Amino acid sequence: MHAKFMATAPPPPPGDLFITPAALHKIIIRLPKKKAPRPDGVSTAALRHLPRRAIVAMNRVFNGILRTGHFPEEWKRGKIITIPKTGKDPRKPENIRPITLLSHVAKTFERALLTKLRLFLTPRQEQYGFCEGHSTTLQLIKVLHYLASERNCERYTVAVLLDMEKAFDRVWHDGLIYKLMDTSLSPALTRVVANFLQRRSFCVAVDDVLSAPRPIRAGVPQGSCLSPELYAVYTDDIPTLHGHLEDWEDDVMLALYADDSAYFASLRRADLAAKKIQRVLDLLPEWLDKWRMAVNVSKTAALLTGSQRNMPDQLRLRGQAVEWNTRVRYLGVHIDRSLRMTPSRPRHPDESGCARQTAADTRLQTAHKYKSSNLQALHTLPPDLRCTGLVCPLLGTAAPASPGQPPDCGAGWYVRNDVIARDLGVETIEEFVRRLTRRAFNRADAGPTHHCTTWHHFLTDRQEDTSSHGTW
Repeated sequence: MHAKFMATAPPPPPGDLFITPAALHKIIIRLPKKKAPRPDGVSTAALRHLPRRAIVAMNRVFNGILRTGHFPEEWKRGKIITIPKTGKDPRKPENIRPITLLSHVAKTFERALLTKLRLFLTPRQEQYGFCEGHSTTLQLIKVLHYLASERNCERYTVAVLLDMEKAFDRVWHDGLIYKLMDTSLSPALTRVVANFLQRRSFCVAVDDVLSAPRPIRAGVPQGSCLSPELYAVYTDDIPTLHGHLEDWEDDVMLALYADDSAYFASLRRADLAAKKIQRVLDLLPEWLDKWRMAVNVSKTAALLTGSQRNMPDQLRLRGQAVEWNTRVRYLGVHIDRSLRMTPSRPRHPDESGCARQTAADTRLQTAHKYKSSNLQALHTLPPDLRCTGLVCPLLGTAAPASPGQPPDCGAGWYVRNDVIARDLGVETIEEFVRRLTRRAFNRADAGPTHHCTTWHHFLTDRQEDTSSHGTW
């Protein structure tokens, strides 16, 4: 398939597919500032300082690639550096994390090519990974909202979280080209992508020594911005029960975020929900074999939400048992059978305390009404707390950063914390959470996730109902 397609005469690309110098300049100025030079010796700082003539010349080269469908061979060579995993024996290969370094000029062209691909490629609605207007937060809100709603309706939900084994490294090139040809993508762009995947190689660098180059016969390149988009196209037809249901049956819910895949089924009886998930797992091996993908069954987890003590029959995939778990980890958040996320919070107190200690003398030194030396800096929450109220419970996550007694800042014991925060201009936990919540849902309303509108109204109504009590 791949060789036959590349042997055909390249079709002329439509005029609107060419890159303009203005669009290229916009891509260049958005490149990261502090990126080291890659194998060709060109850094992002050098690209950002290119004069107008150089950008126009580069634009001509990029349009020549689109016209001929030939991706330069030099850009297909990757240099791999190895970084040992923390706390593990670096002498074992499985404890080494490989990082592929690609040419910054090549990655600039890939960013320009990606803007053209997105004009034709639209991933399925369940795919939230690397899509504009989507995020892990919105995916978690979607999943947790579904689980909570079904539980409130006294339904049991069975969830299966698949562990795709080396997902990006197993993409079959001929299969990917076949799927691209089946979309509305221009043949000229399909040819560029096919040449982009063809005859790639890599070498491993240890100190100043390079290994012999090795060919890459499968997978999408690590470090390329095109790889997530191509992987989403490749797995776009992952099976559900669509076409295998009776008229009165509902399909399972599918949640995709890049290579994280999960199925959910809810029914009044837990055993029937498990049987529904089992029907999906029975369809999965045929799709995996056809497209040369694999699932690590030993790391695949199943979860039953609800209060039922007796677990349903064991789920099986490829004849192997899928273990029932009382707690699973999804997109970095632990979820248990009661939809509590307590295991994801133990490290927060130390981090919030460190943040308060290091930032106590920065913003609050201008305060005159109270001493600022020991004031708890509530406005400097660590990044892990920024999902507070959206995903993680507010009380448990915010408690370490909001002590029960007034801070030692010169105020009397009778002065409330919210009064101190107001006088010093410190953002409280609730204000911080509300601001992030509004921003997240405003982005969702402005993006393609139209189904988030119901969550927004639900959250707004809840805030209005509880505003008189001071918490929500």
